[in-house]
This record gives sequence, C-alpha cells and structure tokens, in this order.
Amino acid sequence: YTWGYPEAGPFDGTIYPALPGAPSLLVCLFVAVLQIVQVATLLSQEALGPRFFVPWACLPNVYNYRRSMRLEAGTDCVICMLELPQTQDRCVAITPCNHRFHWTC
Repeated sequence: YTWGYPEAGPFDGTIYPALPGAPSLLVCLFVAVLQIVQVATLLSQEALGPRFFVPWACLPNVYNYRRSMRLEAGTDCVICMLELPQTQDRCVAITPCNHRFHWTC
C-alpha cells in the first residue's frame, strides 16, 4: 500500500523519509502476483494434499500397516486383548515389530 499510494502513509516525507521510486506500479503488481501465487498454493494443497509437489524420490519410506499376513488361531489384539478375526479383509494392522491389533484400536 505504501508503494502504491505513499501520500497516505507514514512515508510521505513528514515523519519518515519518502520511499524512493514511489508510487511504483511494478512493485504493486509484483506484490499482487505474489499473493495470488501464495493463495493458489494453499488452495492446491487443500485439494491435492500438502505433499503433492514433492518428488517421490524425496519422500521418506512409508511403512504399510495393512500388509497381508497369515494370522494364527488365537491371536489377540495387543490393545483391547480380544481375538483377531481370521479373515483377510484388512481389518488388522501390523506394526514393524509384528504386533497385531484391530484397525479401529
């Protein structure tokens, strides 16, 4: 605002020195375009996820907690201590240390 209309702000030359080159249409357009880019980035992160622009090579390895594994009969959930189902419907989560628990737990 001070670069676009310097007479209305504190940089009019009475209190502080006047801004050099003010008013400047180029600086005002640059600031407006910068704001548009920032808003577009935030909206795209809201729609596509916060890491959509990070290359796959730079992303860390992610552990798959829903990997398929055969469960023995009588295997209990380590959180609620109820027996885990023997079906392969992916309702069981398996940690890296091979603890098994219900996905809802």
